[in-house]
Amino acid sequence: MHDLKTLLHCQLLTPIQDEAQPELSIVIPALNEELTIASFLAWCFEGIKRANIATEILIIDSSDDKTAEIALAAGARVLKVPRRGLGRAYIDSLPYIRGKYVLMGDSDCTYDFREILPFVEKFRQGFEFIMGSRFRGHIEKGAMPPLHQYFGIPLTTLIYDLIYGQRFSDIHCGMRGITTDAFKRMHLQSQSWEYASEMVVKWSLLRLRVAEVPIKFYKDREGRLSHHKRLGFLSPWLAGWINLKVMLIYGADFFLLRPGIIAFLTGMFIAIYSFLIEPSHPDQSLPLSLLFAGALFAVMGLSASYSGVITRVLYDLCNCDTNNWLDLFAYNRSIYCSLILLFLGGVILLLGIWIEVLSQQLSIYYKTLPFILAVLLFYWGSLNFTSMLIMHAILNLRTLKANLTD
Repeated sequence: MHDLKTLLHCQLLTPIQDEAQPELSIVIPALNEELTIASFLAWCFEGIKRANIATEILIIDSSDDKTAEIALAAGARVLKVPRRGLGRAYIDSLPYIRGKYVLMGDSDCTYDFREILPFVEKFRQGFEFIMGSRFRGHIEKGAMPPLHQYFGIPLTTLIYDLIYGQRFSDIHCGMRGITTDAFKRMHLQSQSWEYASEMVVKWSLLRLRVAEVPIKFYKDREGRLSHHKRLGFLSPWLAGWINLKVMLIYGADFFLLRPGIIAFLTGMFIAIYSFLIEPSHPDQSLPLSLLFAGALFAVMGLSASYSGVITRVLYDLCNCDTNNWLDLFAYNRSIYCSLILLFLGGVILLLGIWIEVLSQQLSIYYKTLPFILAVLLFYWGSLNFTSMLIMHAILNLRTLKANLTD
């Protein structure tokens, strides 16, 4: 007898013989996979037997063929959902997952679910996020287009590793495991293919314990077209683009904090150099140009570095670094520093006005220098104050949200 449960737009169908207390949940989105679903589930049950673990198989189905009926008859749970995207299917599945661990993948028999034991072993060793790696395992000839195998996946994986300081070999592998607790804490937002990158980005932000497992990757069964081929030539390019977008957005501090500090120090070096060469340099315009260039780099660096700190606080999902940053930018300390910077800027501005009025013999460089320094100090002081307010506001909103959730 089928157990029918409705939650919002989802409908859960359970098989006659259903695992009562699963430790592992195999969660698989499926769209018109009647050609492969039976073989895939046979692989799953073989892998479950080898791993000797209580397991439920949850198929998130948005098909208009017989995929759901075949899966249900074979012994899988089926969650009927509207067709809204791969990432959305995983989001919809979360309230229905009963296992302590989650193993994800595709139902097209390209990933070998007969070999789930390595994932189970990693889970039991305490790892919270386990990535499959096709490149460290085996890729059947013809299973992956050369464009993906030698360009797209290695390039985006390299970009990810550089931004987040990791050493993954295959961030787009669809076969991956995660603890249910970590899955909930990720709060996935991606609706489509980019869910894969959002997961690997957020495990880094959550500081999860991670491992990588070599897996086998097979080509499509005869008569089956991959979803990318079904959607057309541009589909893999679009998938790569939206995955790259996720990596860049969540890794914004990589382009802000350290480059900002470097830009600020470079600007100050250029400005000091302009001051040193001005007295003896025959071309009076060169030191002045260097002064403006140095000031520009310094302002850009300050803006980027403070934005990077704010981004780190904003994306600190596990509150690992927020307290350190808030200690550095404590309210009283930040107020005092901002007031000192603004006061110094005012003093130097008055000095510049005095020099402009009373010292007609000085070069245009020395008349301009105080105004440039004053503007820089005013900007630094105001930026320090406003950034401190934003960081404390983020913490207050985070606390308020946690209290409302409780």
